[in-house]
Amino acid sequence: MPTETTTTDTGSSDDLLFIIDIDYISEMARIDRLLPDHREWLDEHFRTGTFVSSGPKQPRSGGVILARGISKEEVASVAASDPFILARAAVNRVITFTATKNADTDTMSSRLTTATAGSDCSQFTKIDAELTALSKWIDEDNADRDPEAVTWGRIAKTIEEAGEAVAAYIGMTGQNPRKGVTHSQTDVENELLDVAIAALGAYEHMTNHAGSAMCSLARKLDKITKRAGLSAAEVTGPRNVETTGTDAES
Repeated sequence: MPTETTTTDTGSSDDLLFIIDIDYISEMARIDRLLPDHREWLDEHFRTGTFVSSGPKQPRSGGVILARGISKEEVASVAASDPFILARAAVNRVITFTATKNADTDTMSSRLTTATAGSDCSQFTKIDAELTALSKWIDEDNADRDPEAVTWGRIAKTIEEAGEAVAAYIGMTGQNPRKGVTHSQTDVENELLDVAIAALGAYEHMTNHAGSAMCSLARKLDKITKRAGLSAAEVTGPRNVETTGTDAES
């Protein structure tokens, strides 16, 4: 297992942090098959306090884990037990650095949970939890299928829902002379919401159910509004939305 140290191991062990840099060397279908074991391994070391944070690289060529430990050798030993490594599906390296400057706890927590400036991710906690639970439920029902096929199915479901939204709009406008008007605007709106749920659920699947779909959506919206040149005044406003007949069903 290749390792690399970017700083000398100076200072107290409390100041040392470690980056486990993982690169996949196998096809994604095999990586997906090993993913459940990898997640169990992550959970084990999060429980012991060795791991601080983890997530996939973007694009998905590997992963990164922020860890803490007494020594680089200790963390390297843990890194070598990763199911990806044991199966020779990935390689990793351990990078040691001395934490000489840190954000205070409150600031760090705020930065890790804030989707955009002035937008707190905590407001999405319930929605993200529901999306994650729904996505896991779908994946569990497909546990015996090839992981790559499951991923294709999750993405294709978004397209299927989009097709149903189009069909509902055709029905609303009566474009089929044989059938006439068969749907209402509420039907179309609900189908569009189904598209969003399917897409956000697929996002949760792709990010290993990190529970961050809504926060990621907020970040994406922030980038798009800035790119569109919209001012802060144009994108901020009252959060309370009156319940209409349309969203009363959702």
